[in-house]
Amino acid sequence: MKVLVVGSNFFLDEFKDYFETREFEAFFAKTIVDAMEILAKNKVKYVIIAINSMSDVILLKYLNKNHKDIQVILMANKQFTNFLSILKESEFNVINNPFRFTEISEIINKSSKGEQ
Repeated sequence: MKVLVVGSNFFLDEFKDYFETREFEAFFAKTIVDAMEILAKNKVKYVIIAINSMSDVILLKYLNKNHKDIQVILMANKQFTNFLSILKESEFNVINNPFRFTEISEIINKSSKGEQ
């Protein structure tokens, strides 16, 4: 079974040691570009990602769009996990930067119509 691990040097070293004694063919990537190159050349079943930056989120979006058959395992620190839990449980409106004031107006107008 093929596994791709994406993360920092320390993180990758830990997984290299782990997978040396297992029956997996493991690939290791430090960057999103490295990960995408490995995915283009290999039929990977699992991707393990240590969430540390926005590029990791970009990789998640890429996997979700282009490799729906791959199972993703996310490793995140407690603060990030708490952040995700709060977002899942809430009804926040999210606007990407750079934003337009028309986006804010649309959200305000939509919610104010529901209050009338």
